[in-house]
Amino acid sequence: DVYYRHCLRILSEMQEAENAIANQKNTTRGPVTLTCPVAFGNKYVAPIIPKFVEQNPDVQIRLHLSDRLLDLLQDKVDLAIRIAELKESSLIVRKLATNKRMLVASPDYLEKNGTPKAPADLLNHNCLLLRFPGSQQYQWTLQGPNDEPPVTLAVAGSMDSDNSEVLTRWCLDGHGISLKSNWEVDEYLREGRLQRVLPDYQPPSHAVYTLYPENRYLPTRVRAFVDFLVAEFGGTPPWER
Repeated sequence: DVYYRHCLRILSEMQEAENAIANQKNTTRGPVTLTCPVAFGNKYVAPIIPKFVEQNPDVQIRLHLSDRLLDLLQDKVDLAIRIAELKESSLIVRKLATNKRMLVASPDYLEKNGTPKAPADLLNHNCLLLRFPGSQQYQWTLQGPNDEPPVTLAVAGSMDSDNSEVLTRWCLDGHGISLKSNWEVDEYLREGRLQRVLPDYQPPSHAVYTLYPENRYLPTRVRAFVDFLVAEFGGTPPWER
């Protein structure tokens, strides 16, 4: 383990040296490896990448979509987009957008199974859960109105997945209640295909961030792409425009 950490440090220092030389030349060229959640990447990141490449034709974007959290250093990833409550780390963090979360279900499901009136009612409903190593979605924390203390429930259901798009599909098809970000379901709420459940009880908000390793000589291409993301998502998020 000690040998492995030393090797990582040496490789990191070699990369810093290469980055320093490239930055002296002030060139925006080379690959940028990005990881982000599957659904968010499909809906909001993949569509804007061609715009960046048109502006920076010597940069190649390598987009890795996964709902699992990759180790940026170990997996040799330049930057990540995360939608989560971030833990302390040595990574540099820049906020891209706010992100509210909510419980949703289809009108058909609620008509057949009843509409929860209080958080405890969720224990008697089919809750569709996002599961992968480290996921906390099997426990839903809800903040009530009038400064009520938050309630944490160990919910359960007949189906779960490690892909959030699958959960959205099941929810639309009337199979249960799911905890969703507003960027995932805003269009379905407007269309009436989904509706909010327990709207007075709010799950904790998780903003959208971009993260990248601390590096004295951050490659120009990575810095340019981070600035591009901040500009694209800044102000009113695209899902609210």
